[in-house]
Amino acid sequence: LPLLDETRFPLLEQPAPRLCADRLDYFLRDSLGLGLATAGEVRAVLAKLVVVNGRIAAADRETARWLGTRFMAADDASWANFREVGLYELTARAIRRALAIGALAEADVWGTDRPLWQRLHAYPDAELQRLLALITPETQFVWDEAAPTFRVSTKLRAIDPDVVGGEGRIRPLSTLDPDFRRRREAYLQSKAGKWPMRVGSG
Repeated sequence: LPLLDETRFPLLEQPAPRLCADRLDYFLRDSLGLGLATAGEVRAVLAKLVVVNGRIAAADRETARWLGTRFMAADDASWANFREVGLYELTARAIRRALAIGALAEADVWGTDRPLWQRLHAYPDAELQRLLALITPETQFVWDEAAPTFRVSTKLRAIDPDVVGGEGRIRPLSTLDPDFRRRREAYLQSKAGKWPMRVGSG
């Protein structure tokens, strides 16, 4: 059974690509860390958010456009970044290998990072150690259709913020701003499908 009935908390979770508290939380925090937003910009944007019929919306198009474009920039820099996705895939493969050979139990995955990482590195399995050796800052990833190490698809994040209009009605920004709609569609198209990644060391 689910621990939380999310339908009872519509501000927390909404189907993509709507705004919700969860998306705003990780986006604004990560944007500060990535250098995509200043603390002043975050405060200004938060001041322009309103709640209409149980949904978070921007009070004007400018705020919605800032959210939509910066969200895509954060996705490109972090969550759907080519290198980050490659490292994530290598880590996932290492953990799957460790579970398959008994180096880890499922309960270990729910613990903290450091003990899990130490346990992985201590286990004498050549394939596991080969994968772990690639999870470093020196590892490079190249787009290679001919000879990929693996093909990976990733979850793409590109919000379409609601905007408050006349009589308090809300509409997605893409229905009001053709330029934003085209930009969002082009971004999603550019990262769609499975990415052919070849892994190499620096």
